[in-house]
Amino acid sequence: MKIQARDLRNIDLAYPHQMASILVREKALVVHMATIRAVILWDKILIFDGGHQDENLREVTVFMLREFISNTPDKEQTLPFEFRALEGILIHTCDLLDRQVSSLQPLIDTEIRSLQTNPEHQLENLDLYHYKKQLTRCEVAAQEVREVLEDILQNDEDMAAMYLSTKAFTGYPRRKNQHEEIEILLENYLRQIEQVQGLIKELRESIVVTEDYVNLQLDSVRNRMMRYNLVLTVGTLSTAIGGIITGAFGMNLHTGLESNPHAFFFASGLVVVCASAVFIMLRQVFGIRYLTNRHHRVFNTTRRGPYYSIGEKCGIPNTNGTTEPPTANSRSRET
Repeated sequence: MKIQARDLRNIDLAYPHQMASILVREKALVVHMATIRAVILWDKILIFDGGHQDENLREVTVFMLREFISNTPDKEQTLPFEFRALEGILIHTCDLLDRQVSSLQPLIDTEIRSLQTNPEHQLENLDLYHYKKQLTRCEVAAQEVREVLEDILQNDEDMAAMYLSTKAFTGYPRRKNQHEEIEILLENYLRQIEQVQGLIKELRESIVVTEDYVNLQLDSVRNRMMRYNLVLTVGTLSTAIGGIITGAFGMNLHTGLESNPHAFFFASGLVVVCASAVFIMLRQVFGIRYLTNRHHRVFNTTRRGPYYSIGEKCGIPNTNGTTEPPTANSRSRET
């Protein structure tokens, strides 16, 4: 096979965290994609398995490769064996990534709807953080496969050297510009990986927008609590100012007002007036306004891209004078 010892590291099961790779050698292709580690020759494929993978996954993978390679109709067997074997591995890799992302999509949508309904949801009961970690792992795996395919597509020598059957029968490699079949094959699966990455990006943007929405809602609640606290503080200070007057009248000193029948009402009115004046003055100084719900939040997530808008100005006026969140159609009308 003429494989160097350092090439075996990519398929060595003692190193489970190796990046995805396709190494083109003189008489073999060393492939590491997803759960498959294999060496492809012109007439056979060697799959390495140390027993660490799931038994069902291993059986399904081997069965799929065997069926794809051996059960192709003769009239359609225009590709050599090494390309059919490589295509089987790429099909398994793309399907595996697509299934993983597709299984996360409804779970993430459920968590997002839960947060939209109740932004103050108990965080310990949410699994969005775990789903985000799984989505990150899928994103990394898809990016590795994409980089491998792009590197090969940019190298004409590697694509020509991948024709192992030609070298086995003729003894000579192909020319650098004779690689149409393998180029079309790799470009096809590169587009599939890009589609998976697009779905991952859409889900990640939905999570990021939801996190921003929750943070804004929590900030709004925190600001409201701080405003209430400031109102109570100003009210307490105003009452304390009125307490100075009552304390002055409470001293055991003769003022001549003890026998006045209207002194009580005069002192009480003076306390109320002074406390109200201090409260109004402090409210103007600190810029305190009455708490209203005039500004509301609109949150909308569409399949063309999640976004959010805040306040009435971000909505679209209806015929009845109300507002509605912008949708994909409304965005196209605005543009």
